[in-house]
Amino acid sequence: KKDGEKVEFKGKYLMTCLGNGKYCGGGFKFAPTASLNDGYFDAMVVNNMSKPTFLKLVGDYRLGKHVDTETCEVNDKYKELLTYFQCTRMTVKNISRYGIDGEVIYEDIADISIVPKAINVKMPALDLTKLSNMKK
Repeated sequence: KKDGEKVEFKGKYLMTCLGNGKYCGGGFKFAPTASLNDGYFDAMVVNNMSKPTFLKLVGDYRLGKHVDTETCEVNDKYKELLTYFQCTRMTVKNISRYGIDGEVIYEDIADISIVPKAINVKMPALDLTKLSNMKK
C-alpha cells in the first residue's frame, strides 16, 4: 500500500484492477483519485457478488462514484464489496489470464511495479512555417 504496508488478499474475487490513470475498459472511471505522475498505482479488489448486485452497482462504478475523491476511501455503499488503495507494486497469483491495455496475457501470475518518472518524451520543436505551406 501507499504507506509501505504489505496487504495480502486470499480467496476468490470478481476482479482486480490496477491503473495509473482514472479510466479503463471503455470509459469506466475505476480509479477516480488516480494521478499519472504521483508515483502510485490506484488499485481495486472487488469481492465476488451476484449478477443482480453487480448490475445495480455498475452505473456508479462507471462514473467513479464508488470512491470518495477527497478521502480516497470507498463510499459506504461499497465498503463490503470492494477494497481501494494506492500502491507501487502488486502481485496477483492463481489467475488464468489478465489484460494490459486491451491485450490478454495467458499467465497464472502477474507481478506489476511502477517506475516513477520512467517515461521521458522529447520532441523536436514544431516548425509552423512548414505547416502553413502545406497544400489542403
